Amino acid sequence: WCVMSWFPGECLRRSRGIALVSVLWVIALLTVVASGLSASVRSELQVVSNTAASMQARYATESGVELAAMNLIYPQSVRWPADGSIRDVDIGTAKLRIATWDETGKVDLNHAPANLLANLLVTAGVDPGEADLLVDAILDWRDTDDFRRLNGAEGSDYRVAGLDHEPRDAPFETVDELRFVLGMTEEIYAAIEPALTVYSGRSGVNASVASQQVSQALQGLQDVATVTSGTTYTIQIEARVDNTIVSQVEATIDVTFNGMGRPFSVLHWRQPGDRLFPDPPDDAFQEQRL
Repeated sequence: WCVMSWFPGECLRRSRGIALVSVLWVIALLTVVASGLSASVRSELQVVSNTAASMQARYATESGVELAAMNLIYPQSVRWPADGSIRDVDIGTAKLRIATWDETGKVDLNHAPANLLANLLVTAGVDPGEADLLVDAILDWRDTDDFRRLNGAEGSDYRVAGLDHEPRDAPFETVDELRFVLGMTEEIYAAIEPALTVYSGRSGVNASVASQQVSQALQGLQDVATVTSGTTYTIQIEARVDNTIVSQVEATIDVTFNGMGRPFSVLHWRQPGDRLFPDPPDDAFQEQRL
C-alpha cells in the first residue's frame, strides 16, 4: 500500500507508529518476564537462606547439649546449677537458651513411695480420693505381680474398661508410659509430667534442686529421704537464628564416664512440640518451627 500511495509522508508516519507500538509491546513483555524471573530468584534465595538457617539452628542445639554436658562434668562448685534456671549462650550467630535439671530433684515413678505420689497429684489439683485410685493403679503397673491393690488395677480391670493394653507389671520405661495407666487423663498427666522421672533411681528427692511443684509435694512428708545429686540430667535447649528459625531439643544424659572414650551417654532424646521457655517473643519475631 505504501509503495502505491500518493502520500509517502503519511505512509512513513504510519510505519513508524506501528514500529513504536511493537517496541512498546516487546518492552512490556520483557518487563513481565523479568519481574517473574526476579520473584522466582528471590523465592529460591529465601528457601536457600531458610535451609541454611535451619541447619545452623539444628546444629546449634546439638552443640548446646555438648556444652551443657561438658559443664555438668565440672566440679559442682563451679558448674551451672541444675535446677531449671535458664542461661543465655551465643554460638556463632545462633542465640541459645539452656536449662538443666538434676533428675534427683524429680519424683521417680519407679521408686517414689505412695504418699509422695499422692501428694504430687493433690498439689496438681487432683481430688484426694481420685489421687488414691491413681496411686494404687501406678503401683500395680510398676510391681512385678498381678495382685490387685485395694484401689488399684490389674489386667482384668483394663479389659473391663475396654482398653487394649494391660499393666506392664514391671518398672516404667519412660514417663510417657504413665498415660496408659487406668484412670490417668491427659490433663492430669500434663500437670505432673514436669515433676516426674524414671532416671533418678531414688525413692527420695534432692530438695536442693527440686522444683516448686516437687517441693510442695514434699511438704508434711517426714519419711521421704533427702538425697544428693546423681549422675543423670535433663537438658533443654532452644536455639534461634536470625530471630526467625527456632530449633528445640530435650536430652536426658548420664555423665558417668563409661571408659569408651565418651564422657556421657544419651538416655533419651526428643524434640518437644511446645515452646520450652514460653516467654513473650519480640513483636517482630515470626516463629518457624523445625
